[in-house]
Amino acid sequence: MKILSCFKALFLTFFLIFLHSYTQAQDPYHILIDKAKGLPSNGVYDVFQDKAGFIWLAHRTGLSRYDGYEFINYKSNGERSKAGSDIHQDKYGRLWYQNFDGYIFYLENNLLQTINQNQPRGYFNFAIIDDKIMILQKNGIDVFDLKTLKIITTIKLDLIDIDKTKQSDTHFYCTTNDFIYIIDYQLNMQKVKVPLDLSTKIGGLQKSKNGMIIFPKYAIDAKAYEITNNQCKENINFKNISLIQNAAYTKKYYWFATTQGAYCFDENGQAVNDGRAFFADKSISYVLEDREGNYWFSTTNEGVLFVPKLNAKIFANQIKPNKLFINENTLYIGTKNGGILSANLLDFSFKKIFQEQSKHEITSIKYDKRGFILSASSKFNTIDLNGNIQKEWLIAIKDMQKIDEKYYAFVASGKCGLMNIGNKNAPSEWDSIFSKKKFQYATTQKEAFEHSNFIENVRGKNVMYLKEKNQIFFITNLGFFKATPKKITEIVKFSKNISYEKIQVYNEEIYYMDGKRHIYKLGEKQEAEKIDFKLPNVLNFKILDNYLFLITSNELFFVDLKDKNKTVLPLEIYGKEVNDLVFWKDKLLIAFDSGIILNDFEKNTDQNKPIFIVNNLNINGQINDTITKKTYIDFGDNSQDNLQFAHNQNNIEINYSILSFKTNFNFPLYYKINDNNWELMSPEVRILKLLELSPNDYTISFRLGNIKNNNDKITIIKFTILKPWWKNNLFVALCSIVLGLIFLFYYRFQTRILKNQNKLLLEKNQLLSEKLTLENSLNKSILTSIKAQMNPHFFYNALNTIQSFIFTDNKREASNYLAKFSKLTRMILEMSEKEKVTLTEEIKAITLYLELEKMCFDDGDFDFQIIMNDNINLEYIKIPSMIIQPYVENAIKHGLLHTKNKKILHIILAQNTTKNNTNFLITIDDNGIGRKRSAEINETKREKHQSFATKANQKRLEILNQNTENKVLVDFIDKFDNQNQPIGTKVIITIPII
Repeated sequence: MKILSCFKALFLTFFLIFLHSYTQAQDPYHILIDKAKGLPSNGVYDVFQDKAGFIWLAHRTGLSRYDGYEFINYKSNGERSKAGSDIHQDKYGRLWYQNFDGYIFYLENNLLQTINQNQPRGYFNFAIIDDKIMILQKNGIDVFDLKTLKIITTIKLDLIDIDKTKQSDTHFYCTTNDFIYIIDYQLNMQKVKVPLDLSTKIGGLQKSKNGMIIFPKYAIDAKAYEITNNQCKENINFKNISLIQNAAYTKKYYWFATTQGAYCFDENGQAVNDGRAFFADKSISYVLEDREGNYWFSTTNEGVLFVPKLNAKIFANQIKPNKLFINENTLYIGTKNGGILSANLLDFSFKKIFQEQSKHEITSIKYDKRGFILSASSKFNTIDLNGNIQKEWLIAIKDMQKIDEKYYAFVASGKCGLMNIGNKNAPSEWDSIFSKKKFQYATTQKEAFEHSNFIENVRGKNVMYLKEKNQIFFITNLGFFKATPKKITEIVKFSKNISYEKIQVYNEEIYYMDGKRHIYKLGEKQEAEKIDFKLPNVLNFKILDNYLFLITSNELFFVDLKDKNKTVLPLEIYGKEVNDLVFWKDKLLIAFDSGIILNDFEKNTDQNKPIFIVNNLNINGQINDTITKKTYIDFGDNSQDNLQFAHNQNNIEINYSILSFKTNFNFPLYYKINDNNWELMSPEVRILKLLELSPNDYTISFRLGNIKNNNDKITIIKFTILKPWWKNNLFVALCSIVLGLIFLFYYRFQTRILKNQNKLLLEKNQLLSEKLTLENSLNKSILTSIKAQMNPHFFYNALNTIQSFIFTDNKREASNYLAKFSKLTRMILEMSEKEKVTLTEEIKAITLYLELEKMCFDDGDFDFQIIMNDNINLEYIKIPSMIIQPYVENAIKHGLLHTKNKKILHIILAQNTTKNNTNFLITIDDNGIGRKRSAEINETKREKHQSFATKANQKRLEILNQNTENKVLVDFIDKFDNQNQPIGTKVIITIPII
C-alpha cells in the first residue's frame, strides 16, 4: 500500500509538473532579434525610434540603426568605451548617445563625433531640451548651445550626492538622497523633498504622463512616486519585484525592467498581466513602444524581443501542435508526437487527453458532439474525453469531414470514401451509395471498420464537404473527384505533369492547390481558373469564414474573398512555418512547431505597409545628404529646387531604406528614370546605382508596391547634371559665328588677290595684245568678279541657316550642315578659279547645294532628283562653272517655298546632236507656284526682292555670249494644269559643246 501510495504521489507530482508546463503564464508572441540576425551584440541597453521611424539600439559594441532588414553600425574615431545607452534625437535630426564612461557622442557624416565636454563624473543621463544640452560633470552641470556645441554656462551645485539624472520634455531632474533638483529651460532651479521611504533607495527616474516618476531600486513592498507641480505623489505600489534595472513610459503604460522580466502598470498604477512579469526568464534592460504600436524589449544578454502585439499570446510551447479543432470555447490540439490535448480558452487551463504510443503525428482531429474525439495518425481512433480509446482501426487516415449524424468522409492511403462511425440508425441521403460500395475492414477490435470505398488504389490528400449542395470533393494523387448521393464523378483527370494537394470550399466555390503550389478556383462549369497571388514559396492554404490564408515558409498572408481584387495582406506573424490555424470569436489561433499564438485578427493592415526612405546620395563616392530634406515630393511638384552637379559628378548612388518591422514580406520596389518604364529593384539591394550619366535633367521616381496602384505614394528625386563649359550653347554659337567669319574673311581676301592679279595681268597685256585680246581679258575678269559677287550671297544664306539651328539647340543638324557647307565652300572657291568645269564637278556642287537646302525644310517636305542620259560623258563635257545654281535657287526660293504641296525639283541633263552642232541641255523643272504668283508675292513685301544670283547670272550670260556665234540660251516655260492654274516652272539652259 505504501509503495502504491508513493507511486500515486510520484505520478501526481509528475502530472502537476507536466500540467504546469502548459499552464504557465503566457508571454506575448515575439520575434527574437539577435546576433544570428545581424545584431552586433546580444547585450542591448537602450532602444529608440527616431522621427523617420528607424529603430536605434545601444549595445555593447556601440550604436546601430535597424530598418527591419539590415543593421547599420556606427563607430567613433576615439578609443573610448563603445558600450552605452541614453539615445536622444535633437531638433536638427542628429542622434546622440552616451557611453558608460559618461562621454557624449552625436552622429554626423556617418561617424560618432564627440563634443568638447569636461571630465564626466561617470554615467549619468544627459538632457536635450530645445536648443540646450545639459551634462553633469564633476563641478556642476555644463549647459551647451545645441547649434554651436559650445558651453553657454555651468550651473554650480554641490553635486557630490547626486545619484540619478533624467529629463522630461521641459525639465532636467537630478536626485540626491534628500532632494530632487528640477532645472527648467531658463536654467531656473527648484528642489523637491524625496519621500522618506525612498531616501537612500532611489533606483532611478523616468518621464511620466504628467512629469517624472521616481522609483526604488529594490521594489519589494515599495512604492514609486510621480513628481508633478513640484510635489511627490504616490503612484505605484510594488509587491515582489526584485532589482529594477530601468524604467520606461509608453503611450499608456509604465514599465519596470528587471533581471526577471518587465513589469507593467497602467496610468492609474494598476498592475497589468495579473501582476506577472512579461518574459520572466529574461533580463530586460528597456521597453519601447514605437509609433506603429510594436513593443521592443531589450535584454542584457539575449538581444531584442520584438512584439508586434502585446495581447498576442503564445502558449502550448512545448508540445509541437500540428492540428487544431475548435468546439465553442475549447481548443483540441493534435501534436506532432501523437499527443491530444484540450485547452480552455477562457482561462488557458490545459488537459492532456491522450498520448499515442507510436508517437506518429496527428494528421487530423475532430470533436464529435456525442462526446468523443476522432484522431487520425498511423491509426484511426475514437477517444472519449478521459483519454480512453473507444475504437481503434489500423488505417492511416489523412483527412476527414463530417457529413451528417451518420457518416464522415475520409481520405487515406489507398482509398477515399465514407465511414459509418455515427448513429447507425439515423437516416441519411448517402445510405444508398454507401451500401453499394460497403466494405468492412477486419480489425482486432470487436467492431469492424465499416466504410465505403468510393475511390480505390489512390493516395488521398484532402477532403471537403460542400453542405449547401451536399457534395463531397476528394483530392488524390490520381486526380480530383466529386461525390453526390447518386454518383461519383472525376472532375480533373489524372495527368503525369500535375498532382493535387489541397482542396477548400467557400460560398459554394471550390479552391484547390496542385503539386506546383498553384491555387485554382473551380467554376460552375468545372473550368479551373488559376489565381496568381504573386507570392513566392506558397506551401499551403486554408479558408476560414470568407478569408483565404496563404502559408509560406516563414510568413502568413490572407485574402478577403469578398474583395474583387483579391488583395494579399500580410499578418503580423512571421519567422515560422504555420501548421494549422482556426478562428475563435474575433481571434485567430495559429499553430507552429514552437507553440500556439492567440492573436487578434485585424482585417485592416494598412499600418503594416513598409515605408520608403531615401537616406542620402553618394556622388562620386562622396555622401550628399541634402536629398533627405527633399524626399517626400508629390509627383509633378516643381516648387522644389533641383540639385545640380557638375558634368564630372555623374556617378550617382541613391541609398535608401525600407522600414518594415511587422513583416518580412518583400514589397516590390519599382523605380523609373524620367519618363522611361518602371523597373523592379532586387529585394536584397538597398542602393540604386546610376553610372556615367550624361548631362541632362533627371527625375528618379520610386514606388513601393504595385505599380498599377495609383494610391501608392511616389517618392521623387530631381537633379541636374550640368553640361561642360565647352558644350554650352552660347559657346557653340560663338564658335560657329567665328568659323563663319573666318570663311567670309578668307573669301574676301581671295577675291581681293584675284582682282589685283587681273589688274596686273591687264596692265601687262595692254602693250602686247590687240584690242580684241584686251576686250576678252576684260570680259573674263568681269565674269570672275560677277561669280565672286554671287558666292557671298549664298554664304550669308547658309550662315543664317546654321545660326537658326544653333538657336534651336539642334547641335546635331548644325554640325551636319556646317560640315556640308564647309565642303561646298571649298568647291565654290576652287571652281571660281576656273572658267569652265567638268559636268562631274558641277553635279557634285549642285547636289551638295540641294542637300543643304533640303535640310532647311521639314522631313519629307522637299525632294529633288538629278536625271541624266546614259550616253553623257561626265568627264568630257565642260560647262561654265556654277551656271545651274542660280536657277535652282530661284526655283526653291520663289517657286517651291510657297507651295503647300510636297516640293519636288527635277534637274534633267541631256545631249542633243544635230547636223550642224551638238548642244548640252539642262532642264530645271519644279512644281512651285509659278513665276506670276511669285512676282505677286514679291510685290506685297515691304522690301521688294530681286534675286541677286539671277541678276548676276544674266550679266554673266551676256559676257559669255559676246563675240561668239554659239550662244548659251536660257528659256523659261510656265506650266499650267487643265484649269489653267500654274503648277510650276521649267527652265531650259542650252549650252553648245565645242
